[in-house]
Amino acid sequence: MTVTYFTAKETVERVHGLHSISTLNKWANFIQKNCHYHFHYESSSISHKKRRVFTLEEINRLNQVVPLIAEKGRDGALRQVFDTVTDSCTYYSTTEIYALLMEQLEQQLTTTRQQAHEQQNQLENEVRHLDKRLKHLEEQINGSSSGWFRRKR
Repeated sequence: MTVTYFTAKETVERVHGLHSISTLNKWANFIQKNCHYHFHYESSSISHKKRRVFTLEEINRLNQVVPLIAEKGRDGALRQVFDTVTDSCTYYSTTEIYALLMEQLEQQLTTTRQQAHEQQNQLENEVRHLDKRLKHLEEQINGSSSGWFRRKR
């Protein structure tokens, strides 16, 4: 079974409501980046660059996108038609992502502060303990004159 591929210009002519190649390229870039969908590329014999080509199925899917744009917006319409990830995935706006990140950051900051406070308390306890040991050793040295350090006359 051979698959027929259409150039961007031919695709724009076949998608009703799509009027420019630049818009098609924006849609295709969005689809590839956000919808886990990959288009086919062909090498151009003239410029030796790879160019994106579209199948008849992809053209039909693009035709399904156009009427959904008014209802769901461009991103939502493209995701609905092209996203290969299951429908259980949740998409967040930039504001929602920012809020989630800030919440996680606050939680990490609180945890880090608690750990730092606990470490500070442990260090203070160790310093007190070492100070007591030092005083005890000093008392032992000062209290007992064993003659080891006496000066000869």
